[in-house]
Order: sequence, then structure tokens, then C-alpha cells
Amino acid sequence: MQTNIVLNRLKYFFSSFIKNFNTSNKKCTYCGSQTYEVIVKKFFVTKLVRCNNCKFMFRIPTTNFEESNKYYQDEYSGGGQDLIEDKKNFTVDFPEEFKNINPKLINFKNTDKDYSKYILILSKIKKKISTKKLKLFDYGCSWGYGSYQLKQAGYDVTSYEISKSRSNFAESKLGIKIISNLNNVEQETFDFFFSAHVLEHLPEPKKSLDFALSIIKKNNYLVIFTPNGSFERKKKDFYRWNKAWGLIHPNLIDEKFYKNIFSKQQYFITSNFDEDFLFLENFLAKSENYCGKLDGEEILIIVKKVS
Repeated sequence: MQTNIVLNRLKYFFSSFIKNFNTSNKKCTYCGSQTYEVIVKKFFVTKLVRCNNCKFMFRIPTTNFEESNKYYQDEYSGGGQDLIEDKKNFTVDFPEEFKNINPKLINFKNTDKDYSKYILILSKIKKKISTKKLKLFDYGCSWGYGSYQLKQAGYDVTSYEISKSRSNFAESKLGIKIISNLNNVEQETFDFFFSAHVLEHLPEPKKSLDFALSIIKKNNYLVIFTPNGSFERKKKDFYRWNKAWGLIHPNLIDEKFYKNIFSKQQYFITSNFDEDFLFLENFLAKSENYCGKLDGEEILIIVKKVS
């Protein structure tokens, strides 16, 4: 596995060098603008930039949909940005200790795929919507570990995953309802759009966020978690912040981008989930925009669709 990871990185280095000569690989992957400011450079051939138009932070050279799809079908072997993280990553490589266990019997508590924190946040919002079983769309479910826990928590879960091997596992082994064609999803039929650590991977993030807003009912919610690209995080721990973008994560998400694209909706943004629970209650009650402390590893945005 480690040999494959090294080879992937060498391939990434040389392809990035070549792609830098093509201006089409320097357009914002969210809005298409070609004006940007450079935030930081890495390995002489890649740089993280912020679009001057939409405020999205993305890697140059960029990756198109075809390249991304091939990578996730054939080559994706780890979720970190270095060899140690890749080797231990649980999201993309089925863990050895679970290979001889019925997946439905796995106790995810205190593992890398424990969704207790996410389920707790969803439950806070759920109380404001309905006591009935709510429909949740899990965008980018990987092997389905998270979708399974959300289903066990009482949600009517429909999931989407681009990787055929992972979506097949989720459907056949965990009984997850998988959608393979997003065009078949009816508009305004879901109570929640949920996504955990997916947006940072996407070659066409605008399409995904437009889709998210289209499928949830008015006055219901998007709940999205990604690595935290905020400059508060950068100042606190530059090493870990800088590790959050590169080969595997061509995008780095922060509050500036979220505030810009969701300016017509209502939003709650934080990276400090424990301290900001009180403010979450206020947001749900009054629907007043809130942006909390942003120096943690993950950034959460909750968007209430109002238009």
C-alpha cells in the first residue's frame, strides 16, 4: 500500500508540473474566475489560492471531473495528506480488524468513523423541525459507515457515493439506500442534506452545493463538515492547516467562502462544537447568522434554506 501511495505522489508531482503550463488548469473550480490571490505554495509546483470573485480556496493546478472520477475509482488509497495518515485512514481502506466481522455488528464508538458528534448536532436541529422520521441525504457516504449510523439513529437515509466499490459495499453489506444518478433525486423532498468531509475533494463544488439546496425543503437544513481552512486555524497550527490541502484535498473551505455563497440563506458556522451549542440553540430559535470560534480542525456550517 505504501508503495502505491509514493507512486501516486510522484505521479501527482509530475502531472502538476506539466499542467501548470495550461491556463485552463488555473480557473476557480467554483465560479470559473481566473483572478485570485496566492495564499501558500507547496512543492514548487502547486499553490493554494483564493478566488477574488467567490472567495473559494482551491489548488492550482486544478483537477477536472474526469481526472477526479478516475482517481476515486482506481487510485484513492488514503484520506490524509501524508503517508502516515494515508496508511491509517479508515474512510477509504476497509480496516483489517473488521474484515472478518459482520459490518452491521461493528461498534463504531471511539473509532475514526464514530458519528456520535454529528448525530448529536443533527438531533438538536431535528427537534426544531419535527418529531417524525426525517429524510436525510448523505452526500459522499464512502463505505456507508456513517449512513448506517444515521439510519440507526432514526433517519430515513438516502446516500450517494461516486466510488462504485464503496457504494456497492454500503448497499449490499449495510443495507444503505444508494442513489447512483443525482438527476433522479426529486427537488425539495429532503429535510436534511448532510455531508462529512466531502466538499474538500470535489472538482465541481458549485454543482454539489446547488444540488444540496435544490433537494431540501424550504426552511430545512444543510449540515456540512470539512477540514477547517480558516485563517484562525492557520495561525494556531500552520503545519496541520497546510496538510489539509494537496493531492487528495484540492479545496480548502473557510468561513469567508461560506458567508459569500450563502449570503441569501441563514447560516451557523463554527469549529468549536462544545462551546457553541448554546449559540446553536439561539440560531435555531431566531435564525440569526452566527460565526463562532474557528481554530479547530473541523469547520461546520449549518445552512437554513430560506429562499
